[in-house]
Amino acid sequence: MKDIPPPRIYCIPATEAPVIAVFRRGPSNWSHVGRWDLAERRYEPGAWFRGRIFPRRSDLSPDGRFLSYFAHKPSAIWEYGETYVAVSKLPWLTALAALRTCGTWTRGFYFTEDQDNQILQGRQLPIPYGLAPIPVVQFANERRRGWTETEDSPRRAQDDAGDHPRNARIWNARLAETACSVQRASAGPGASLASVRPSTGCASVTGWRQIKIVSR
Repeated sequence: MKDIPPPRIYCIPATEAPVIAVFRRGPSNWSHVGRWDLAERRYEPGAWFRGRIFPRRSDLSPDGRFLSYFAHKPSAIWEYGETYVAVSKLPWLTALAALRTCGTWTRGFYFTEDQDNQILQGRQLPIPYGLAPIPVVQFANERRRGWTETEDSPRRAQDDAGDHPRNARIWNARLAETACSVQRASAGPGASLASVRPSTGCASVTGWRQIKIVSR
């Protein structure tokens, strides 16, 4: 029997609510989004997507209600093409607004408090946030949430416009001794893999058996 590789998981926490957007890639050619409520210890599985969602080019709104996601769906036939950015309600992918992109080399968008900062071709977003382009830098999502590069992280060259050749390492000083440092497992700000290594005592994740799974 052929071994089935485990899914790849990436999480984006809200900055002002105990909510986490959980992205899953796998099985092959499928992506999945879920909503993890830390206060209620409840996980709500959401939409499945036959295509690829790029979690590092996506974002969760500060209140944990809305998702900005970058997607590639080769079979898409709608007006926004096969690569696009859309805004939806977590954990679903139904687009409240969408924007066509120029392929998978383009960037996604993150939420801002500036509602005048609209980029969806002049249209007003149906949510109390604006959107801004995600910077071309490794770990852009983590940097907006207090993570910084470690002292031993390879430095970015001045002529490196894409931040590709190096494998940056980051950590979060607010987590103190429970922090882990994270290193890119594949180069480039658009890559979706990373490896975690202990930093002065990495805390293990506990309480998984107490999480409630909401079935649909």
